[in-house]
Amino acid sequence: MQQMDERKENVTDVVTSRFGAEKNWSIFHPVVHEWKGMGIERFCYPPKPPICSWFAAFILLIYISLGSACDIVHCQTLFSSAKDAEKSTEIKKLAALQRESPRCISLRTYIDCLVKQKRFCHSDITFNGNLAGLKAKMNRHKCSADPEASIFDPETMQVTGPRPPSVDRMCSYSGKPIYKQCGLFGDPHLRMFNEEFQTCKVEGAWALVDNKHLTVQVTNDPVINSGDATATSKLTVIIKKNEDCASSQFITYTAQTGHLPGSFSLGQTHYGPERSVEVIEKEPGKSVVIYLRYIDTTIKVQQIGRYFTFAIKMPEGVLNSSEISDKLELCVQGCPINERINYKQYFSEVQRTNKHSKMALSKALKMCRDASVVDFYFDSCVFDLLTTGDENFTAAAYQAWQDLIELNPELRQTQDNRTELPIVPSSASSEKTKFWYSSRILLLSVLLCVLLSMPS
Repeated sequence: MQQMDERKENVTDVVTSRFGAEKNWSIFHPVVHEWKGMGIERFCYPPKPPICSWFAAFILLIYISLGSACDIVHCQTLFSSAKDAEKSTEIKKLAALQRESPRCISLRTYIDCLVKQKRFCHSDITFNGNLAGLKAKMNRHKCSADPEASIFDPETMQVTGPRPPSVDRMCSYSGKPIYKQCGLFGDPHLRMFNEEFQTCKVEGAWALVDNKHLTVQVTNDPVINSGDATATSKLTVIIKKNEDCASSQFITYTAQTGHLPGSFSLGQTHYGPERSVEVIEKEPGKSVVIYLRYIDTTIKVQQIGRYFTFAIKMPEGVLNSSEISDKLELCVQGCPINERINYKQYFSEVQRTNKHSKMALSKALKMCRDASVVDFYFDSCVFDLLTTGDENFTAAAYQAWQDLIELNPELRQTQDNRTELPIVPSSASSEKTKFWYSSRILLLSVLLCVLLSMPS
């Protein structure tokens, strides 16, 4: 104890010599409270800092570490990679499958990345601004917000999805995935569900499809300054009542020359649970797609110049389940015989007699070959240019061909890729051929009779 007292005195002397005697150096001497318990006397030091201070410091360190983990630059880089890949065939195909533009996949990829960063970036001004701006762009491009839709995978650098619809998704078609296509375009030319092709007059209002699920009707008007040629100037789609998957009332979509709306007639863009009926504006004023998920039917409408092209893809099971009626459906029964045009005979007359046309045959052939259309679509392109002289019909034939391939890519393999006009014998040469055969048969008959009448 004596040694301890001496050490305390030495410390006190040192402090006094350095800081002065008047300084309060009580911190060097812990306050000693009187010991009232049993046993050896103990010193009692002041209490430790409050635990809330340590907790606040801990939270501050976590906040700083989370802030440093906010990596927006990574998302921006991923978005750039996705944009670079937008022109690839794979992305275009998946975007078409989802009935949206390739840019939607890039935007959705960016948003998906940012959402994963939300835990670290929720207080970052740049993060919140980017997220709000991207959502606005998604709405502007009519992009699907479905979490099952495609995004760009940063690990494989490929697009993932869309995944198959979940089993419990409402209003999904469950029939066999066997489809039929019908299309109408130009002056006008018809591709029926049974893959037969016709060229018709059909001026006025005509039903293309009319079954228990929907009605599609077109109005064909005379093409200006083109004689008897007609083309589709108005199109109406009526989706019939379906309280479970569409609406308790009819849903109507109407397009007419100069007006291709991006919504149904009442201004809505979708109906039914999980958007089971939806109209998607692919290009404002030029292209729309109407999709009915509960019967897995896609309708494409394009406006080219003053007129429309139409294409529909519908399951064979839906077509077969519709009630058979006397109603005329051009996509099912075709045009009435008195409304059909023998365009092959027309080509023959133009080639044989230089029949007056709105465009030279050589120019029409070149334009249609340059448009990369084949087979019936090539014939239709040439026919429309000869009868109207309107070069927009070249684009109409090309778009109708592209719509067909987009709705069913396998059909590309079934084409002959012909870019020459079909050869059809003229009526005059046909009569000569008939006369020659008739004369030959008559001569042989006479010779046979002579031989039989001769004595043996």
